[in-house]
Amino acid sequence: MRAGKVLAGALTLVIYVDSFAPIVPIPARRDPVARSAGWDDLARAVNRTHEPRLSISSYRTHVGADRYQEASALAFHLPTRPETFALNLTSRANQYDFWPSFADRAQPRDALILVVDDVAGAHPTVSALAPHFRSARRGEQVVLARKGDVVKQLRMWQLDGWLGTWPPRSLRSSP
Repeated sequence: MRAGKVLAGALTLVIYVDSFAPIVPIPARRDPVARSAGWDDLARAVNRTHEPRLSISSYRTHVGADRYQEASALAFHLPTRPETFALNLTSRANQYDFWPSFADRAQPRDALILVVDDVAGAHPTVSALAPHFRSARRGEQVVLARKGDVVKQLRMWQLDGWLGTWPPRSLRSSP
């Protein structure tokens, strides 16, 4: 029993220490603790795009992502705490499906700053949304990293001039 307690204590200590200073050789992409790194950097990048747009446009600029993870992190980390949307067009259903969507809140000509995984060309969500906006511009890439080890790469897209239409939900993958 004593050896079990010592082992449990040692493993717990290693996990706590690894949370602050990585000592276990796990690649950041596979480390659940590392997934919490870089969200402040993403929020700063989105804010650099979002804040100037608020002061120069009479139309509203919204913030969204395709998945819950990015949308909820932005809702928490953005300093102005704007309403954020998880569009869930190419991702599974989640809590955001029970709340008002971008299409419920936006008005024609509004803009959307969208955060998606960085892929070659346009992300499938951007491709699905582009016909519903006057323009879609590829924005800044943001690398989420822990101590220089890349967790994931995200891309901001600026979708301007919402036309008031929305793509069907048939793009969504099954749970």
